[in-house]
Formats: sequence, structure tokens, C-alpha cells
Amino acid sequence: MRIKLTLLTSLGAVFLVSAHAGEFKKPADAIHYRQAVFEVMAHNFADIGAMVKAKKPFDKATVLMRAQNVATLSKLPLEGFIEGTSSGHTDALPVIWENKADFEAKLTAMQQNAAQLLQAAQSGDEDAVKQAFAVTGKSCKACHDLYKKD
Repeated sequence: MRIKLTLLTSLGAVFLVSAHAGEFKKPADAIHYRQAVFEVMAHNFADIGAMVKAKKPFDKATVLMRAQNVATLSKLPLEGFIEGTSSGHTDALPVIWENKADFEAKLTAMQQNAAQLLQAAQSGDEDAVKQAFAVTGKSCKACHDLYKKD
């Protein structure tokens, strides 16, 4: 129940702040925004992962819902990576702002892969979902390896 409440609170914060995207009053607001997006996205992605790894039964409807969430959420984090947010309560490494073009390219690749995951989920083909999940996960990891603290 605590996890659900945390996720709902984070999701509410995501949409509350996203309504005013680009109008962050302070850097901490942008950091909180992107962290909330990533937390909710990770929750959805992990649920698909549990199904593709046979840790829970594969449910096409749930996979589709989760994939829709991941694809939508994947479009949100970039606006939270503004100047002045490389320090503070964040796991983002300062190298993001030194290599902003590469960071944005990796984020774009993740968004494209999340869209392909959604297409696979829409097909209902479990093998296609597994393959798209793996590709999407690799694109997430590519960014984490370079731009996120362990």
C-alpha cells in the first residue's frame, strides 16, 4: 500500500509540474519532476519485466497498459534536465551538461524503443514484447552507465 501511495503521489507531482513545464520555480523542482517521472516509469517497466522473465503470469492487457505508460512517460524527463540541476539531491552526473547532445540522443533512442515496446504490446505477441523489452532496457542502461550515479 505504501508503494502505491508513493507512486500515486509521484505521479500526481509529475502531472502537476508537467502542466507548468519550463516554469520550474527552482532547480529542486526540476530535479523532483524528473525523479518522479523516472520512478513511475521504472515501476511500469519493472512490471513488464516480471512478466517477460516469467516471475508473474504474462497478461496482455497489463503489458499493454504498462507499455502505454512507459511510452508516454519516456517523453517527459528531458524538460527536467535544465541548467542549475546538476547538483543537489540528484543521481544525475554533471557530465550530462558537458555531453548534452549525446545525453539527448540516448534519451531519444529510449523514447523510440519505448514506442516499439508499445507496438509489440499492441500486437499481443509475447515474444515480440520480450524482444522489445530487452532493447528498451538496453537503451535505459546505456544512459544510466554514463550519466547516473550508481
